[in-house]
Amino acid sequence: MTRQTVNTRWGAGAAMLIVVGWSGDALPANPVCDELSMTTRQVRLEGRVAVDDYYEALRAAEARIGDARWTNTYESVAGAPEAPSTYLSLSAGSCGHQDAPAVDPYARALRVLGLTYGSHEAGRLLDRLGEATVSVTVQGFRTPERNRPIPWRELGAPFVAITPTESSDLTMPAPGLRLVAVGSPRVQVWMRPVAGPVLEAGGPAGLSRTDAGTEVFRFRAELSSRR
Repeated sequence: MTRQTVNTRWGAGAAMLIVVGWSGDALPANPVCDELSMTTRQVRLEGRVAVDDYYEALRAAEARIGDARWTNTYESVAGAPEAPSTYLSLSAGSCGHQDAPAVDPYARALRVLGLTYGSHEAGRLLDRLGEATVSVTVQGFRTPERNRPIPWRELGAPFVAITPTESSDLTMPAPGLRLVAVGSPRVQVWMRPVAGPVLEAGGPAGLSRTDAGTEVFRFRAELSSRR
């Protein structure tokens, strides 16, 4: 899967947004998966409560039915008070199996929520999510080195920064992880943690204002899979 734009019943089109994570030597490598699935959801400001409720309910449902999937959820650091929010979720990809079937995240959520809360409540949560959502994009990433596992369960840094690039020869000043879109070596991202509190001007400490095209997200532990 190079890129899949999910045309949901509530949205048309999808804004592509890219994320970063942390892959320092101190972090253990995931022994199973070497791909990341990234879901990006642009949300209307007035719909943030509905989206938070959806993610909290979905994580609780996954835990209750014993779903083994792990997901880290982030929210964009707003550049302006009126700017829409962007939610970004990272989870294990197809674990290197190119023939793995693509799973519609809407269908999966409906199944998981329905098993836990019943079809009526599942439909209510998804309807509210749909009203709050502007667009959704799903994309698969992997490391250029196929034998280098992605520590996708460890991407829970307080802030993460994502820098898109098409260069195959990256020179970056901080530890991080370079990813390429599955099946498309031209689409690449550089993921790295950003330390420090959010500053009113310039974003999280450690991120230069000259980092053109970089998106910053904060980790939402309460919306992520339990560790």
